[in-house]
Amino acid sequence: MRRSLTALAVAVLALTLGGCAVPVESKLPEYKIQAEQLREDIAAQLPEGITVGEPYISSEVRFETESGAGDSSDSPAYWRVLDGRNLTGEPGTSEDAATVLGDYLIAEGWSQKEAERTVGRGVTDAYRLEPGWYVEISWATSEDGMAETLDILVLSPTTTRGEKPPANG
Repeated sequence: MRRSLTALAVAVLALTLGGCAVPVESKLPEYKIQAEQLREDIAAQLPEGITVGEPYISSEVRFETESGAGDSSDSPAYWRVLDGRNLTGEPGTSEDAATVLGDYLIAEGWSQKEAERTVGRGVTDAYRLEPGWYVEISWATSEDGMAETLDILVLSPTTTRGEKPPANG
């Protein structure tokens, strides 16, 4: 009995002292790959020749806290991919493109939140897929002489930062 209590005490002490050394499991490497692939799959639905020039694409880890963002391995984090592009100048191009992308997401099982009017001519359509994936399709209403634009924003579910988050790409 005494031997069991000693072993238990040693185990508790080891867990207490060594608990800080336990690596925190992060899904960021997996989410980075999935978010980048999702952005690619969505963008592939756009009609050929609709984009003018090369799209701007950023892929990066983001932290949910402002102060001390990402200081510890258990800090909440998510992966964010942005695809911004200029479209041909035909009136209605961005709205038509947003409709194509929205139809694709809904067919893939995503749920849509109501469109939200943003600044000026901007409109944002939001889509969710459990467990915690989020996509925004932002587009500009047509106006003579103004550029037609489209943004695809992909956000992964929240996870922890982990020991070494993947590099931004």
